[in-house]
Parts: sequence; structure tokens; C-alpha cells
Amino acid sequence: RETFQPVDLDSLLAHVRSDLEMAIREKAARLHADPLPTVAGDPTQLRQVLQNLLSNALKFSKPDVPPRLEIRHRIVAGGE
Repeated sequence: RETFQPVDLDSLLAHVRSDLEMAIREKAARLHADPLPTVAGDPTQLRQVLQNLLSNALKFSKPDVPPRLEIRHRIVAGGE
């Protein structure tokens, strides 16, 4: 049974960014993130999602174009 806990996404992103620092530097990538909320979730799984998204964005970017990565969020209603 999973129990969710408050996860500060800004803090999580800072850790992921640190993990990917070398790849970000090698690609001359620019990473912009809006202030992110604290959400209820599994910190390990949320970290893995962020890590995979950013890692894939860097890996599959055009070799001669520095990638620009943007992380944004918005609240959506249940019907959206």
C-alpha cells in the first residue's frame, strides 16, 4: 500500500539538476523552471520522472543546437 507524502518539487528538481549538471554543461543547455509546488506523492517516483524527462530532452536534442528546457506547471480541473 502506497502512502503519499508532501514532496517539494523545487527541491527535487534542484537534486535532479545537480545529477545532470555535466550533461547540461556539455550540451550548453538552458534550463528554466517556474516555481514549482509541493505535491502529495512518492518522492522516489517523482524524482525518477523528472530525471527521465530532462535526461531524454538532453539526449534527443539536436547536436548543433543548445537545448532550452522549460518546466512549467498549472492546476487543471478534474474534467480536463
